[in-house]
Amino acid sequence: MKVRKRKLNYNLIFTVILSFIIGLFIFFIPPLSQLISTVLILLIGVLCYAIGKFFFQRKISLIISIFIFLTLFLLSLKLLDPVNFILLLSLFIGVFTLLK
Repeated sequence: MKVRKRKLNYNLIFTVILSFIIGLFIFFIPPLSQLISTVLILLIGVLCYAIGKFFFQRKISLIISIFIFLTLFLLSLKLLDPVNFILLLSLFIGVFTLLK
């Protein structure tokens, strides 16, 4: 009888640790400057990429995480009006169509 070795899923551990870091970052460090907000948005984008790798292909999860990053970044700069959002959305729909 063979003994099956359990394979440790490092992607799941990375996602949980990254979620914990983002939670601590939000709880203990107030976003007073644009640099702190940008770092937090970047961490959220990396978390979306790590979670997206579980459900989608690598290219699609990268496109989705870049879209979320750019949307949150434009929202933090107060530059996301409806015209910019429609342009950003059409850009990513076009890129997504080209990847398929």
